[in-house]
Amino acid sequence: MTMGTGRGATRRPVGRARRSTGRFGAVVCPILLGGLLAAIDAPPAAAQSAGLLAAPERPPLPDFAVPESPGRPVLPPLEGPTAPDAASAAAAGEGLQIDRIVFEGNRALDTRTLADVAAPFLGRPLRAGELAALRDALTRAYVERGYVSSGARLPEQQIVDGTLRVEIVEGRLGRIDVTTDGRLRPSFVDRGLFRRGQLVSVPQIEDRLRGLEQDPRVDAVVARLLAGERAGEATLDLALVEARAYWLEAAFGNTTPPTVGALGGDFRAGHRNVLGFSDALEVGYRRTEGLESFLVGYDVPISPFGTRLGFRFSNAESEVVDGPLEDADIQSRSRTFAFELSQPLVRGARQNASLFLRAEHRRAKAFLFGTGEAALAEGSEEGETTVAVLRAGGEWAWRDARQALALRTTLSVGLDTLGATMDGEGAADAEFVTGLFQAQWAARLTDWNLQAVARLDGQVADSRLFGLERFAVGGYSTVRGYRENQLVRDHGVVGSLELRVPIWRDPGRDLEIALAPFVDAGGGWNASRTRGQTTLASAGIGLRADWRPWIAARLYWGQALLPVRNAPDDDPQDAGIHFLLTFRPDWDTVAGWLR
Repeated sequence: MTMGTGRGATRRPVGRARRSTGRFGAVVCPILLGGLLAAIDAPPAAAQSAGLLAAPERPPLPDFAVPESPGRPVLPPLEGPTAPDAASAAAAGEGLQIDRIVFEGNRALDTRTLADVAAPFLGRPLRAGELAALRDALTRAYVERGYVSSGARLPEQQIVDGTLRVEIVEGRLGRIDVTTDGRLRPSFVDRGLFRRGQLVSVPQIEDRLRGLEQDPRVDAVVARLLAGERAGEATLDLALVEARAYWLEAAFGNTTPPTVGALGGDFRAGHRNVLGFSDALEVGYRRTEGLESFLVGYDVPISPFGTRLGFRFSNAESEVVDGPLEDADIQSRSRTFAFELSQPLVRGARQNASLFLRAEHRRAKAFLFGTGEAALAEGSEEGETTVAVLRAGGEWAWRDARQALALRTTLSVGLDTLGATMDGEGAADAEFVTGLFQAQWAARLTDWNLQAVARLDGQVADSRLFGLERFAVGGYSTVRGYRENQLVRDHGVVGSLELRVPIWRDPGRDLEIALAPFVDAGGGWNASRTRGQTTLASAGIGLRADWRPWIAARLYWGQALLPVRNAPDDDPQDAGIHFLLTFRPDWDTVAGWLR
């Protein structure tokens, strides 16, 4: 996220000292991309020339395998119900004629399912042992489906017209006991995950426990399902082993536009449990030759159902250091404030879904020759662009041991408020509507652990947009073989297909090296007339090396299939070379070294 400063500000140059010249402003800010801070930028105007624009966020791809819970719930043996009075009445005689059964209290299993189980017992006299067998068969139907504390009972009754009444007691959670070995509060396991009164379903509980283990705050879960204080109730006893709350990532690569310096480093750090109630703090810093940016974010849970409220601030300063405008000393500054409300809907090991609502205020300021205010952006006011945006959307992810799918949709509405830049003459202004769709799919293809990964992103807009909101095509995360943000347009679409072929593995050390042939394609168009090239396509190969969780190295070479006219050739990106090296320390291993 990015935003600019107010008018009349003076700028401290980033990188080398330059004389003051320039035509337009460039702004860049960090976003989360594959766990890294990659630059997104927001150019006020001639974004195609500078190659600066906010790239769409990518949803994280879930892991392939569903981890096994180290503490699988220990279920109590099922206690059979007390022998029914109807059965006692049948014990002394020749049996009770049963022609019809009425079920009461069943919700988890429908009446037809229970009727199929009971069908062999109808139309004939039943003795006490056969009534008990009927009761046990109905109970077993529940237990086999994971409802281990549910069952059937035969209440005291008189058999009239061959009708037998069967009560179904569906077991529910009466109490949830949570203990932790650190600062994480028991309320972390909120009612959105487990709640009193919910039906006791072992598959559902185990799925949610595995989902809980995937939370970065949790290292392991030990769970027991115990008999409750009352009939039909169960107690869920959870012991959480906390993971280390602090984390750190550092990265180096050429994933930013050469106009602000392609080579750069990222640093991100955070704490996932600052005050003990699952609140999270994150800070980030990025530096290239012509870019310096930082961000800080904080979010807290605000309800017992997983609702979280977050705040994020980011600031970026940049200058053009490459290309035909290098001597113009074009400088810019951007600033973003954002508040986000998120609500999980489904949480489990295989499936997750959530909704979010985010309000952003973004401002970008361009400086001409490092001194004055340049009004070069379409619709800008003296080189300054301000946007107030309300974004709403949803995320859904599904996975199993063979494949994974992640989807995200975002609807953004620009508002005429809080000083938003309004033109009113048909040019770009702060009132707009855009829709962004993102999808990622991955699958294991063979027992050789081949992986196919596909991605598709697209954006549509109802009108002309500022550079702050446009769609970027080209570079490491979109169409490899071209410069970062080669195309910057109102509408856009990018797609990619990559095959990952392991060529060397050391499972004992979590080491893997893989080749990654790929094809990428994308296009961008403006809401009005589009000048210049509109489509990009490439094919190439990559080398991926992982030493989990410490190091992830990526090196890609792509051949542009649709050459760009008058394209520069003085940067490795122009030769189709993209790389990224990421370092993530394993603090448990480090602590072991220090002992």
